[in-house]
Amino acid sequence: MRTILTTAGVNIGDDEEYFSSDVAEGSVLNVRITPRAGGDPYACGDGCEVFEDDSAVVQVSLGEVPEVSGLNVSQATEALTAKGLDVNSERPEQFSDDFAEGQVIAIADRGEEGPWRPGDVVTLIVSEGDVITAGQQ
Repeated sequence: MRTILTTAGVNIGDDEEYFSSDVAEGSVLNVRITPRAGGDPYACGDGCEVFEDDSAVVQVSLGEVPEVSGLNVSQATEALTAKGLDVNSERPEQFSDDFAEGQVIAIADRGEEGPWRPGDVVTLIVSEGDVITAGQQ
């Protein structure tokens, strides 16, 4: 694909990387074209017309965000930072019958739309252990 774009005289910028559960690591998610005359970039994932001196950015999949449920905070942090994500030092806690105290329940929902990208800050939700009801010991 890069060869086709380069042969057509399209200027190729640095790749953009995104996590995707649908597209394998290293595969192209999309190509965004910016017209040479200016204007808004547009997606060219299903094919499009490009012109000499247009600019292209290739969007590449990093695969899935690592699954960290059930890991301790240290293990989860290591797995996420190894993939280029930052981990928030603030960790909301919830009671859970499924996860022992100190285990990660999940990653909190992303605060904005779109896929996770390297450098994004991930918030871990951590278990406080089983729910204790009145009368239990």
